[in-house]
Parts: sequence; structure tokens; C-alpha cells
Amino acid sequence: MPAPTPDDVATLIAELQRADSDLPSMVYAATGCRRGELCGLRWSDLDHEAATLTVRRSITDTTARVAEKAARPTGPAASPSGP
Repeated sequence: MPAPTPDDVATLIAELQRADSDLPSMVYAATGCRRGELCGLRWSDLDHEAATLTVRRSITDTTARVAEKAARPTGPAASPSGP
């Protein structure tokens, strides 16, 4: 399955807003975060002043229990700075 285009995502977000859909679907569509990362979000991960959302943990479902773990770092901030 090919990745959605920016236009596809914009259309999805517009439809979710029009349908007064749930917030998790909008966050998923707008950020591309993984399902476990979406489930691991807390209100404290949202910085209203900076308009940022930080993924700090991921939730996994195992046959025995639900477990929380640190999220995998991605993006420029995850890269070590070097010379």
C-alpha cells in the first residue's frame, strides 16, 4: 500500500473535522505517529505555547499484558550532532 500524499492527508483531516471526529484520528493523520505512540500520548506531552507534541512513550499489547516503553527517537533531534 503506498503512503498517502499530502493532499490525501489534508482531505482526511478536513473530513475528520467536518464529521466532528475523534482527536486520536486527527493526531494520527497529522503526525504519522505509530499506533503505540498514539496510545502512549499524555496531555503533558503537548506544549501549547510552542505548539509541539513530543512522543515520549509507546504502548504495546502483548498476550500477557499491556506494556509501556520509551518511544524510538526519530527525526533530526534523534541524530547525534557531530562535526
